[in-house]
Amino acid sequence: IFLQVHLYIKETRTALILSTKAIIEISSYCKDNFKMSYILPGKFQTDDLESRFGCYRRLAGCQYNISTQQLFECEKS
Repeated sequence: IFLQVHLYIKETRTALILSTKAIIEISSYCKDNFKMSYILPGKFQTDDLESRFGCYRRLAGCQYNISTQQLFECEKS
């Protein structure tokens, strides 16, 4: 996979590569083990999870990194 070095930060580039490899692996697995003739990779997403963590961050004072204690406090409220 060719990505320009300065286009993405290292973490974003790594996440993109890992996600792409995972979708390819899942697709191959489903094709081989479940005899699926096609895969819809767009259905593999984490929007709900990202939305939930966004709520946690806002409830914790708009901090990006929140503690386990803050997470539990957000769940109680």
